[in-house]
Amino acid sequence: MIKKAFIKLGYAYRLLMKPDELLDIFIKDKKIESICLFIMYIIVGYMFQHNWPFPYFVVFVPCFCLIGIAAIYFISYFSVKMQIVTSSIANQRAAENANAIYYSYGKKSIFYILVPLTVVGIFGYGGCSIFGALQITPTLIWILSLFASVVYISIIGYLKYIVLALYIHKLAISEFMYKGLPKFSIECIPIQLKWLQELTKLYHTYRSAFFTVGGAYIFAYSIFCWLPETEANVSHPWFFILWGIISLAVILIFPTTSLLEYKWIKKIVEQLKCSYIEDLFNEERRMHKNFKVDTVSPKIMTTIYAIQIMGSQDYPIKSLLSTSYSICITAFNVFTSIVTIVSGLSMLPDDFRHIF
Repeated sequence: MIKKAFIKLGYAYRLLMKPDELLDIFIKDKKIESICLFIMYIIVGYMFQHNWPFPYFVVFVPCFCLIGIAAIYFISYFSVKMQIVTSSIANQRAAENANAIYYSYGKKSIFYILVPLTVVGIFGYGGCSIFGALQITPTLIWILSLFASVVYISIIGYLKYIVLALYIHKLAISEFMYKGLPKFSIECIPIQLKWLQELTKLYHTYRSAFFTVGGAYIFAYSIFCWLPETEANVSHPWFFILWGIISLAVILIFPTTSLLEYKWIKKIVEQLKCSYIEDLFNEERRMHKNFKVDTVSPKIMTTIYAIQIMGSQDYPIKSLLSTSYSICITAFNVFTSIVTIVSGLSMLPDDFRHIF
């Protein structure tokens, strides 16, 4: 029995390191069972709420359920799109380091266990330290289990976002040229490459999705800090520690990473332009060597094509709506955080006078 228990624990540990496979089990292999289990879990929560009320339960639960479902969807979306991108450039030496990063950290990593557990522990302990009105009840335990599960999944999505940034960065700084690129048109425009378009779509989608998820957490935490029912101690050190972590992770790192990814994708397009031009001149030299064709006409045409390539767009997909949305969400997050933190700071003088 003990041996079997250790075997099962080992299997669970390995599975938690591979969130894509774990989600596939619940979403694809055991879809019906997962839905039924989720419904039963929600029913139990509402039964607890009937006997041990929790403030704003009917607002808290749907919001966190939506955040969790959204995080699961976008993690799965990340897996599908990255499979397309990595398989499309698997034979390119320029993509070796980038693909190695993805297969080393994107699909399996101990960080998918350690980082979410650490974040859940910090925010769980910090939240319980701040909210003085929270009494231990079955409903509170249920709420904390929902909170822990949703935050755990969201942090996995956040780590995927970091992996995506590292992947794009590795492609952008590669010292090697792309070889044997497909020719979609006579101009060989790099932004027509399917894998590059998929990578850009993934970047845009993930940026908007997790800016929204981050904004939802900031809004929910800010509201709970000022609800009279929670009796939040906004002068408690944990109040500022948690807001510092949120500000660093959501307000600073997210926008900065987004700007860097945009810059790196433009650099990838520039590399592809150079690779296409090199291919054109190599092909022109081969034609001259093998077929002894007239050297003037092919060189002129190759030069014209090279000029057209260099003058082509430098970014695959420009979405004004996505960019505007991300800017608005970032502004909202910054505003909400500043207002909440400043309000907390305004409470400090009274507390200091009380202490001394």
